[in-house]
Amino acid sequence: MRMVIKGIERIEKYTYVVGNTDIGNIKGVWHDSEIPVLNSIYFFELLIREIDRHEISIVNADHIFPCVSSNGEQVFFRGICEEIDDMYVVRFAPDWIEMIEIKNDDFVIHKGNVISFSVNCDSIFIYPYRND
Repeated sequence: MRMVIKGIERIEKYTYVVGNTDIGNIKGVWHDSEIPVLNSIYFFELLIREIDRHEISIVNADHIFPCVSSNGEQVFFRGICEEIDDMYVVRFAPDWIEMIEIKNDDFVIHKGNVISFSVNCDSIFIYPYRND
């Protein structure tokens, strides 16, 4: 997925970035040796901490589209479950899927379900990569 960096914040030893993606804005901890440049485009992958089952909702899928948004403290995700194995594969955009680990998995998520969840920004790790 790609994002445009709209904000950079240094808190203690961590660099946080705020970026705009095709489906909304996101904030997380930057994991790269190079500091990002404002208004530059980066391609990235996420690592999202393990999510507790009680932090997830299955959403009625009628006219609901994947999205992501941040209020500065948390990032809210909504995506489509595409695969279930040891982890859940969730699609947020045509070129953006994430593997999500759910603990206390005592309920049923089916392939095709739209799920929503939120995660604190400090539990989202952003790994940029080159798309050459």
